[in-house]
Amino acid sequence: MKVTQRGFFGVTWLILVVVPLVTGAGATPSATDGPHRPTLVSLSALKPDLDVFMQVGATQAEVAHVEHVVAHLSDVRRYALVGRAQALKIFRQIFRGRPDLLRRVTAAELPETIDVETIHRDCASANAVKTELGLPAGVDAVGYPRGFSCSNSPLNGGVR
Repeated sequence: MKVTQRGFFGVTWLILVVVPLVTGAGATPSATDGPHRPTLVSLSALKPDLDVFMQVGATQAEVAHVEHVVAHLSDVRRYALVGRAQALKIFRQIFRGRPDLLRRVTAAELPETIDVETIHRDCASANAVKTELGLPAGVDAVGYPRGFSCSNSPLNGGVR
């Protein structure tokens, strides 16, 4: 198929202008668009404001329930599930200077976590999520990741 210069620009215009207008792709949501839905993303795409630490013995049903709750909280923008294998990689990175500790810890001994990025990326949003989530069955603690700190936590027992 031979594409002329005119045909090329016509197709480009169609893709860049018409398709987004018809489908709404690239549009930013407004207050009238309905409720915000948090997005499940990969851990590498996330800068979390909260970590939800599951109990080491939490069942898959408990993990799924907590994920469902997180996915429906209005102050959550995005979240990532961190399985035990990924948790072990993170653990090894954090404690790379402690070979004695690294030899003893296995993935089975680490909890799964749900890392949460809030809408406003501030303490008010982080605390709102902590308050709404609470400590459902299977959750050990809800805390702030390294480098993110809020001093007045509504769930003092869950702060790490």
